[in-house]
This record gives sequence, C-alpha cells and structure tokens, in this order.
Amino acid sequence: MSKPPRRPDSSERTPTVRPTGAVTTQTVVAAWQGPLPAPNDLAAYDRVVPGAAERIIGMAETQGAHRRAIETRPAEAAIRAQHLGLWLGFVVTMTAIGGGIYLVSLGANLSGVATIMIALGGLVSAFIFGRERMRRERAIKRAGIAQA
Repeated sequence: MSKPPRRPDSSERTPTVRPTGAVTTQTVVAAWQGPLPAPNDLAAYDRVVPGAAERIIGMAETQGAHRRAIETRPAEAAIRAQHLGLWLGFVVTMTAIGGGIYLVSLGANLSGVATIMIALGGLVSAFIFGRERMRRERAIKRAGIAQA
C-alpha cells in the first residue's frame, strides 16, 4: 500500500541532532486558499483517480457560475419592482387625470381641476423625493467607498 501524497498546507516537523547533542525542531507551514485544491494536491488526485483533476475543476466552474447566478437575482428583482412601480404609478395617475377630466365635463369644474392638480402634484412630489433619495444613497455609497 502506498503512502498518501503530502499536502503542502500541512506542518512538517523534522528533528535534527546537532553534534552537541542538542535537538532542534524545524516547522514548515504552507497555506493554500481558493476554490480549488493546491496544484500539488490536484496533481495527486489525478494520479490516484485519472481525470479527477478535470472533474474537480469542472465542479469549481459550475459552483462559480451558480454563485454568480444567485448574486444577480436581487438586482433583477429590484429592476422588476421598479418597472412595476412605474407602471402602477402611471395607471393610478392616468385614472385620476381621467376622473378629473370626467368631473370637469359634468360641470364640477373645481372638483375636476383639483383632482387633476392632485394627480400631477403626486407625480412631481414622487419625482422630487425620488431624486433626493437617490442622491442620499449615492452619498452613502461614496462615503463607504472612501472608507474602504
């Protein structure tokens, strides 16, 4: 039975006897970090199971693609929510303006004009407050980038 391959991230202690009779110990520590095993380990896997290195690399690539797909979901959901909000705001505003026009055609001029003005005021306020919120969010992001 052959010995398993040495891992480069393991500690190795080699006692050495000096002519004086003293014993010293040398410790070698190596570390590897990443989605794949260290190159030496990958080669060792491939020697033990031919094709294992290719399979391990394929698994890492698949996992990376999956992680990136998951990371894009919140952004896509936010975009869909913004589009839905725009369309619903358009429908509500147009309904209010249409109702105001209908009231004016019935002779309720004050109520009709007030309804139209309130609908338009809602649009203007949504635009102004939305711009202000975006400005604050950008300032917070800039401050976060500057601190990093």
